[in-house]
Amino acid sequence: MLSNWFSPKVGRIMACLDTYRDVVKDHARVRSGEPILDASMGNASVVVETLFATAQEQVSILTGRLNPRVYGRDRVVTEAKLYLLVSHKNRLRILLESDSKIDRQRNPFLIACAGFPNVELRVVPARAQERYDFHFVVVDSESYRLRHDRTRPFATVQFGDVEGAQNLNRIFDILWEDSDPIAMPPDCNSVLPGRKIDAPAALAEGCRPLADIDCSRPRQPA
Repeated sequence: MLSNWFSPKVGRIMACLDTYRDVVKDHARVRSGEPILDASMGNASVVVETLFATAQEQVSILTGRLNPRVYGRDRVVTEAKLYLLVSHKNRLRILLESDSKIDRQRNPFLIACAGFPNVELRVVPARAQERYDFHFVVVDSESYRLRHDRTRPFATVQFGDVEGAQNLNRIFDILWEDSDPIAMPPDCNSVLPGRKIDAPAALAEGCRPLADIDCSRPRQPA
């Protein structure tokens, strides 16, 4: 039950990042779809590091600004680079909501990934940001970290929830096509061309994710 996540025992596990890392790795290995709670930047960095470590083909990130306290930690950067080095076909797509050329030039995660041609970066237009409340990282249509309310630190992590991951991928694809490409460091002044669609119109044509996905609570395992 979700209420058990907030027990003192679980709180102690989450406070100790090494112990929390072991729990996350166990869930990643089993891939049962059982949810894990993520309630701090330390927890988030462990989860993101593990998502990159288990990724095989594609990682898609919808975030505010790639907070360095999560994405800039050494383990996260190392696993992201290893994922990209495994194959030139391994794809990393990042959607930012807030963009600053100065921040892009200084972001340790972006700096580390800048030399890879299979990394793409875009900014979500304000009109599209009004259509959703969440942030997420989704990997290989199988696993994800989902912040149901982007204004709060809490997130749900699920490894092996194919249905949920595929739904998040559909959301990401809609936003991706409606977003503006921007350059990775060090060429942060470049303006990149890109094809755009109207995300609200695409949703109205029958693609359900943004309108229908229930992000109010994590799915409980059967």
